[in-house]
Amino acid sequence: MKIGELKDQIKDFKPFTIYMTDGFQIHIPHIDYIYFPPIGRSFVVIGPNGGVHVLASEHVTRTDHGNIE
Repeated sequence: MKIGELKDQIKDFKPFTIYMTDGFQIHIPHIDYIYFPPIGRSFVVIGPNGGVHVLASEHVTRTDHGNIE
């Protein structure tokens, strides 16, 4: 997925899940849990236990705005 497509996900923010090529998935419950540096194709997300994940946009297979509690 292109980084611009991911950035579009947060314009009118609704919680969503990111799915990666290796099977990793992470729920983004609030806009404060995702950060896009000003350059590059990687982005940072904060996990549910406070862990920091640096992810490459080209390894994102899809996003889902399903009803996740």
